[in-house]
Amino acid sequence: MRKGPTPPALTDVVDDDLVAARLRECGELQDAITASRRQALVGTTTTVLVDRPGVGRSHREAPEIDGIIHLPVDATKGLVGRFVEVTIGGAVGPDLDGVLAAGVSGVDPRGPVGPVGLVGLVGLVGPVGGAGVAAGVDSGQDLGVPVALPARQGVR
Repeated sequence: MRKGPTPPALTDVVDDDLVAARLRECGELQDAITASRRQALVGTTTTVLVDRPGVGRSHREAPEIDGIIHLPVDATKGLVGRFVEVTIGGAVGPDLDGVLAAGVSGVDPRGPVGPVGLVGLVGLVGPVGGAGVAAGVDSGQDLGVPVALPARQGVR
């Protein structure tokens, strides 16, 4: 139990309509901020992870939380689990529309995608220069696939 003075009891109840109005106002403010920031990305080129044909995300889009980057389905069929350069052409709400940057093809020159590449990587668990485990993009599951992490000079 916490020692010290006890805060006064909050006896006032905020009316449900006022709560809803304030929540709407906050949502409208956030929508305007999001629209402005997303619109500022139009015309830029960024690195995108292709989650599935027609859908990707950059470092700005968290799975199941933020928007996505819509990509041409046919152009991304062979690139699932790979990072590609994408030029952003438009913004609608939290989502972006993009096209593969010039010189990027829908066929990965490294050949077929392996089991880890099918879902991509969210991150690696383990020290730099040690062993890690791959985690699935959309599921957050431990795939149990060992991954060797390269050692960097000066980092132990």
